[in-house]
Amino acid sequence: MKDSPLSKSYIWKEEVPRAKFSDYLNESNEIEPFEDPNAEIEIVAPVLKQGRRKWKGIYMEKDISFAVSDNAFSKLCGREICSQMGA
Repeated sequence: MKDSPLSKSYIWKEEVPRAKFSDYLNESNEIEPFEDPNAEIEIVAPVLKQGRRKWKGIYMEKDISFAVSDNAFSKLCGREICSQMGA
């Protein structure tokens, strides 16, 4: 929990007073992007067709969905996967 609604740091508090609860709610359900340059993701379901679909993988033993914004990587990876599948 944050020590105040606008704070960037988190502290442990066991409760928030009822009158202040709404101050701690996020106005958006947007999550800040997370970048890990050393990430190792096991690709479970690549996206081989263009569109707004998300890739699926395993990162740190958890199932994740993610978008790949590098077109060169997507094309290279798609070709490699297709060739492994015999397409």
